[in-house]
Amino acid sequence: MIRDPYLTSLLVLLFALGGAPGCLPGDDDDDVADDDAADDDVADDDVADDDDDTVPDPFRVSGEVFVVPVYYQLDEDDIWVRHELEWTDIDSGGYPYGLLYVGVTDSFEDTSNTVLHFVPEDMPADPKGEGTPYEFAPLEWPVDEAHVVAIADTHHDSVISAWDDMAFYKEPLDTAGEPVDEADIIVDMEFVEHLGQWIPGCHMCSGGGWVGDPVDISGDVYLEQPAFPEGSGDALVAVYRGSWGPYWTTVPGRLDGGTQLVPLDWSMTVYDNFDAAIYGAWDHNDNGLFEPGDEWGTVLTEVDGDVINPFTIGNDPVEDILVEIPVPGAGPGVMPKPYVRVSGEITHDHTFGFGDLGPNSVMYVLGGKHYLPNLDEEEVFILLGEEKVFSYQVIHNPDQYTDPPSIHYQLWIPAYQTTVLYVVIDLDGDDMAELEYEIDENDGAVPIDVTYADVEKDLVLTLVP
Repeated sequence: MIRDPYLTSLLVLLFALGGAPGCLPGDDDDDVADDDAADDDVADDDVADDDDDTVPDPFRVSGEVFVVPVYYQLDEDDIWVRHELEWTDIDSGGYPYGLLYVGVTDSFEDTSNTVLHFVPEDMPADPKGEGTPYEFAPLEWPVDEAHVVAIADTHHDSVISAWDDMAFYKEPLDTAGEPVDEADIIVDMEFVEHLGQWIPGCHMCSGGGWVGDPVDISGDVYLEQPAFPEGSGDALVAVYRGSWGPYWTTVPGRLDGGTQLVPLDWSMTVYDNFDAAIYGAWDHNDNGLFEPGDEWGTVLTEVDGDVINPFTIGNDPVEDILVEIPVPGAGPGVMPKPYVRVSGEITHDHTFGFGDLGPNSVMYVLGGKHYLPNLDEEEVFILLGEEKVFSYQVIHNPDQYTDPPSIHYQLWIPAYQTTVLYVVIDLDGDDMAELEYEIDENDGAVPIDVTYADVEKDLVLTLVP
């Protein structure tokens, strides 16, 4: 056992990590329907002794989505630090961008395979202070674990894409478990300052623009055997460059699911000399967004012909480009994975041992949004309660990891982000910290900026005298 008199409750380990959500078990204190309520008001007493038959509530998940304007700034140690803005700092009238999309998927790595969808009719002027409620309560859940993602139409082009800011709820939810009614999601919408104004941007994205000479392209977009023949809504043609975009969009008009092979003319001016990915979409549910749940298509050689992707655009105008909707596999699948894996092994330098932690200890690994090198014990749990983490994971009984003395962790962090990783060891469940640890011989803050690739980072913990 540890003999240090100061080690009585919680070990806080701080380090900054750049790079998406982990898993902490859900709240075990969810409200359970009171089965002791009197049965005198039940009219049908034909079945005796039903009082002991408890029928669990079907799983549902609900919460609110908040959108917070943020920017990152390098501090004196060249570490990217997150700062929050108000929406009136961005626009005097408040939030000026597009709608929210909330979906359920089966993985933190993909937003193109969402199985449930929700789009609100409008947005509040201050979505930082006023959340937008959502709820998913299907009769049957199509996934065993629900990963709830919220995406804001950052570029206000009505297309949910890789350009847009997004966030998952910080843990997957067991759809066979009890309902979760406070699964709030905070989407950071990032801005950069340009000529005295705040514009959507990314502190981790490479700079440099893409320019070319203008060239006109045009053609037809039409429906062929849509999955929603009763639907009606706008059509979209969008031009991507590889996996990124859309760079150009046009909405040529509405399509009716009951009227097939009736084309709409479309045209747009793009740059010349590149290999384009041209997609079409149909807002069959008429909710104002072109989203993963809509029907998507792409360029074909002819009706029901072969797919042309990529589509080469040269110096000369191109006409008669046929975009058929739907085409299996087309559309938002071009979105890069929104979150990347950050993982590694947690070990120690023998200034203490995991076996010294005791049988009631719990280790928390947090991927926080804030860089707080001098985080105190209370702030760690405030971060959890205020949804200020991208991801977190709980490891029960870390004292069992003695042979070998290594604990594996895995978090999920948004791509092109900077995060702060905290490791907290709760010795006796009182949520207090009295000992300090260094990580990799650092003072407790090790910044790592994550781009698009998974990150492997091993951590060595040192007890500070």
